Amino acid sequence: PLVGLFNRYNLAAAASLLQGEFSFDVHKIQPVLDSFTASFGRQEVVLYNGRETIVQLSKNPTGFNQSIHVVREYAADHKHALVILNDRIPDGRDISWIWDTNFEQLLHSAEEITLTGDRAYDLGIRFMYALGPDTKVRPVMSKMVRLNHLQAYPENLGVDLGGIVSPDAHSAGQVVELVSSNKDMPRIRVVPTLVAALESAAGETPKNGVLFVLPTYSGMLDVRRLLTGEAISV
Repeated sequence: PLVGLFNRYNLAAAASLLQGEFSFDVHKIQPVLDSFTASFGRQEVVLYNGRETIVQLSKNPTGFNQSIHVVREYAADHKHALVILNDRIPDGRDISWIWDTNFEQLLHSAEEITLTGDRAYDLGIRFMYALGPDTKVRPVMSKMVRLNHLQAYPENLGVDLGGIVSPDAHSAGQVVELVSSNKDMPRIRVVPTLVAALESAAGETPKNGVLFVLPTYSGMLDVRRLLTGEAISV
């Protein structure tokens, strides 16, 4: 049920230890694997607005690159991605590591990509470089813009965001689309506020597709609150 090279390595290491040190019959592991369910942002599967949504915590270059490989090898008719970049205390203030992450591979793995979080625009610049020098930035005027600005004033949403909007996060800014001259590149949008980004990404994902959510740690807590209604304080 778990995808990714790192999971295969972890499983092989655990099985080797059990067999080598404890003479355990590793074939007995299979029923456990068959019934295993991932949780808390580690390939956690949530059904959101009728879409299969997979949350994969991605908090450093190595982790992000492995998460991108998960998107690449996952079997689905349509794959969309929501990337969340925050720079709060649990994440670390320095986000220069995004330049060491192979986001170029994500361009060839997802049909649509939505960028959000406290540092959404920084992420947008990184993806502009990934797309190439001919990339254009185009403002987006849609319902998404309204949602984006509403989240800056949570009382207008009619829901309790529970601290999802960071006190030092960007105020609601312009929603933009990154347009590449290469028609094979995915549609990429920068949606600064999380509520609008999630609604947009889920809404654009086909019913027979999968939405991959790749967040830093505080972003994972925030998006799980929206997806599951469960809040965990840190």
